[in-house]
Amino acid sequence: MVESIADALNRKLPVGNEDQFRENLSLTFAAVLDGHDSYAWPPQASFVKHISRRGAAPVKAPETFAASSRDESAAKLMREGAAVPEAFVWGPASGRLLSGLVDRATLDRYREGSVRQYLDLYRSDAAKVMEGRFGAVVHSYFGRDAA
Repeated sequence: MVESIADALNRKLPVGNEDQFRENLSLTFAAVLDGHDSYAWPPQASFVKHISRRGAAPVKAPETFAASSRDESAAKLMREGAAVPEAFVWGPASGRLLSGLVDRATLDRYREGSVRQYLDLYRSDAAKVMEGRFGAVVHSYFGRDAA
């Protein structure tokens, strides 16, 4: 049923450029919703996914994300003293940060702060909880073998 309605819209809806297509489609759905007494039929998204974009140029945003972007953002926040997710403090990302994005002293300040927070929350169990979460890397921040 949805395919046949979408096909009818494709045949009758005038399509020019992308803006005109969106405007015509918007007006068509507004008219349908205004004149329909129930919401028991398929939602608009069902129609939209079946309507072809004849005459409309495909729209794709340029690729702006690089894998290093997230590391660089975290490094900038750390240099500014702002909060960062634990993954950048303890996880594999911390090794990437140490490859020139932040220095050891900066990372150590964040790790020491993290340990203090865990100590406040978990008290004597903090080392065990952190080791379970982040691995043996936490041992040296407790001044003993946490194992």
